[in-house]
Amino acid sequence: MRALLVLSLLLLVVPVRAEPPLLAASAANFADTLRDLAALYRQRGGAEVRVVTGSTGRLFHQLAHGAPYGLFFAADVARPDKLHRMGRAGVPQVYALGRLVLWSPSGEPLARLRRGDFRHLAMANPRTAPYGLAARQTLKKLGLWPRYAARTVRGENVGQAFEYVRSGNAELGFVALSQAVRARLPAAQLWQVPADHHAPLAQAAVVTARDPAQRERARAFLDFVLHDPAARTLIRRHGYDLPEESG
Repeated sequence: MRALLVLSLLLLVVPVRAEPPLLAASAANFADTLRDLAALYRQRGGAEVRVVTGSTGRLFHQLAHGAPYGLFFAADVARPDKLHRMGRAGVPQVYALGRLVLWSPSGEPLARLRRGDFRHLAMANPRTAPYGLAARQTLKKLGLWPRYAARTVRGENVGQAFEYVRSGNAELGFVALSQAVRARLPAAQLWQVPADHHAPLAQAAVVTARDPAQRERARAFLDFVLHDPAARTLIRRHGYDLPEESG
């Protein structure tokens, strides 16, 4: 009798399916920061967030064609806004302000740039990556774009631009301050580009999940990124300015 009772109880147990991780598409400059934010969120009992990285332009193209990402952390505002106007995303919200730096592992960066004693200058592709556009705007501001355009090596995103310099395939390059902070690069190797040399690097996030349950999970994580004090401190520590502190 007891054996039958145990068997009946076992048959009543329905396996609980684990929720799939929330997919968050992230611009290359913010990917490592977002992974740290996802780990902190998980420690707090939140959903698992898996980060997929690429250039803002490429991720936008994927989302516009139905990629199953629940969130999009772009390196600009324009593409999240365009997804919103296409009816494929919620309202964009600025989560951080990026900062551009010129990195030279050997020699003072700005002086070396002005002298031109290098073969290759790394930067992200201005057509697909906001940090690449900011780099081109900076060179134009300095009056150096016509001189160096042919010497640039362009990564699909700022992550690839960073790797070009780190590997020695380029002697210097325009990268994100967040990358320099994470790699613990010496301050002497960096020139922080003045804000008036390029358009602001306002970075916006947007909920792109279509499934209602996934959409709620995405909104909860985005709210954490935007408002949790520990999350905001982490973003600042990684080399970003916060929009609530600007102006």
